[in-house]
Amino acid sequence: MDKSIDFKEIIRACEFDTLQRHTAAATKVAIIAVDYTGAPVTEHSGCSEFCKAVRANPSLAELCEKCDSRGGLEAARRKSPYIYRCHMNLIDFAVPVIYDGVYLGAIMCGQIRPQGADWQLEQVVPSSSGDIALIDGGRQLYSQLATLSRAELEAVVNMISYICNYRIASAIEGKIITPNIRVDRSLVAVEPAIRFIEENYTSQLRQEEMAALCKVSAGYFSKLFVKATGMSFSGYVNYVRISHAKRLLKSCSKSVSAVAYECGFCDPGYFIKVFAKQEGMTPERYRNLR
Repeated sequence: MDKSIDFKEIIRACEFDTLQRHTAAATKVAIIAVDYTGAPVTEHSGCSEFCKAVRANPSLAELCEKCDSRGGLEAARRKSPYIYRCHMNLIDFAVPVIYDGVYLGAIMCGQIRPQGADWQLEQVVPSSSGDIALIDGGRQLYSQLATLSRAELEAVVNMISYICNYRIASAIEGKIITPNIRVDRSLVAVEPAIRFIEENYTSQLRQEEMAALCKVSAGYFSKLFVKATGMSFSGYVNYVRISHAKRLLKSCSKSVSAVAYECGFCDPGYFIKVFAKQEGMTPERYRNLR
């Protein structure tokens, strides 16, 4: 593809909002489309009364936005749908929309109350047991949320992923979009660096070396990287390392210092500081809660 693509224009051109409304009604899953920065490009379809009440609370709404941002980023990083728990312990998932190697945006779905015990999912933003008390009638509204089994949800995820990517790709290939739209290909430009970070996160990574890998200057690389991921280079490296650290903390009994070194941190104290800033708690508390 020799030009960039305006995701909002694609969504408008293929009448995605209509498809989104019907899909939400059929699956009982709330759906909204966001661009690669996390900004909404459609209105929410099927938003539950519980989540409307949560988002009406400024402090909780901020956590909702953080969940959307992290979920979309993780789906883009994996290049596949990502199922996770939000800060209110509901099941959400992000479906990345990728065309010709370019991450255009994501379809954010969920607001599902888990049914059964077969849910072992990452919580992208820590929750507080008292959060539900901040909502008038919160427990009653929570009980009214739709429920799905793990198998049912995975079927819905696959269906939405196929429908959305097929429809959007058809719109692009059918030249429904305006031909002179200026497009952003920043994710493609820095993709070699992102792939290298994911495969070598335990190594000492330098921005200058990553810029050289992407064949751009260090200054330009810095701007492209923030545009593509929403994070600085060092922030993204820490994000990937902390993601791996969380898996180790849940699956092994190694000391916090050992986990820090294994994930590429040279200083356990710095690891604890970064972990607490990203997750809202220390590594030890994170391990104990799980």
